Amino acid sequence: MKIGREVEGRKQGFLTLFVSVAELNHEKIVNLFFQHKFSQIYISDHANELDLTAGNPLLFALRQKMVVTIERTMIDSRIAEYLDIFLVIDCPSFWNLRKTDQIKFSKDLSVYSELISNMVYTAPKDFEGDVEIE
Repeated sequence: MKIGREVEGRKQGFLTLFVSVAELNHEKIVNLFFQHKFSQIYISDHANELDLTAGNPLLFALRQKMVVTIERTMIDSRIAEYLDIFLVIDCPSFWNLRKTDQIKFSKDLSVYSELISNMVYTAPKDFEGDVEIE
């Protein structure tokens, strides 16, 4: 469990509690929230274990106090609308693209595309500075 400033994506700058699924404990997180006044909890769930439906009482309770962002590698169904998802896509080919190239997600004839230069970049050094919390 760590606390620090978010450096990725659209929530850059938010004071954030970073936790893994194994560290989820409502009482402890709420106590830390009142001590540190963070505005986001960022849950790493690369094994895609969490129930992301509106019926998950832990995630719903946490959302009453702060932004809840969940990092996953797969979304297989609709999720609760009060959660923010950070979908991790591991594609080695991406790193060979130039800033003027584009990335495309498509299903049938539905397409989302984006210029690489429009994406938010985070350098490895940007992740330094988080504080471990016991």
